[in-house]
Amino acid sequence: MKNSLFNTRLQPAALLKMLLLVIILGLSWLWSPSRAIWDRVDIGVFSLLNHPMAGHLFLAKGWAVLNMRPIDLVSGLLLFSLLLRTNWTVKAEEVKTTLIGFVCLLLWMLLLRIALVHILSTDFSWSRASPSLTLPDAVRLSELFPDWRQKYFMKDASPVSFPGDHTSVLLIWAMFVTRFTSGYKPCLAWGLAILLSLPRLTAGAHWFTDDLVGGLGIAMVAYASAMYTPLLSIYTHIAEERLTPLLRLFKHLPFLKNMSFFQYLK
Repeated sequence: MKNSLFNTRLQPAALLKMLLLVIILGLSWLWSPSRAIWDRVDIGVFSLLNHPMAGHLFLAKGWAVLNMRPIDLVSGLLLFSLLLRTNWTVKAEEVKTTLIGFVCLLLWMLLLRIALVHILSTDFSWSRASPSLTLPDAVRLSELFPDWRQKYFMKDASPVSFPGDHTSVLLIWAMFVTRFTSGYKPCLAWGLAILLSLPRLTAGAHWFTDDLVGGLGIAMVAYASAMYTPLLSIYTHIAEERLTPLLRLFKHLPFLKNMSFFQYLK
């Protein structure tokens, strides 16, 4: 039997509504008159975030640190720890299913990104270089701290910046949390998602619309197709059956046995 945490029936109205929003957002970016507005917004947001670093080494160093891959790992651990926290999103006995479901959702979004966006970006030339490689007045963190780019995997540029993959993960996490919480928690989730997106925007690794149109669009399509259909329920059920025997091997480790994720393993 599929888990009741996720939809077991098709919800066509919710699915079509979210897909329609994605289409409208995408068309507004592709249509020349509105694209001109989006381009001005892109330059304005980049200037607002990036230009204050000019002549302020301490500020630039802070943003450089936040753009390192190890910081991405810390951010990921924070987001997963909130999902693992008992009663923050779901009850203790539902934590395991919720976490496995979220991982399945991420994998589904990755498949969509590879199968759809890569084809569209290549065939329709949606891809573009990041603002740090395009605008002559951009403050380049890799030029200020040349050793950090290789040593700490600092990211401040991309020859193919659309869509914003990093942001798509953050936004689909916020959507997922919103599905199971109420009160201040959805606001906190979206606030964290936006805050953790800022380092890439500030460094110029992505344009604003890479995140708002590309990243959000991918997240919305993945979320809608998984959450408003039986897809995520089916995949999570299969993954739980396959992973539970493996997870039992870790259940009795001293630093894991008290976690809700392991306490309710049968």
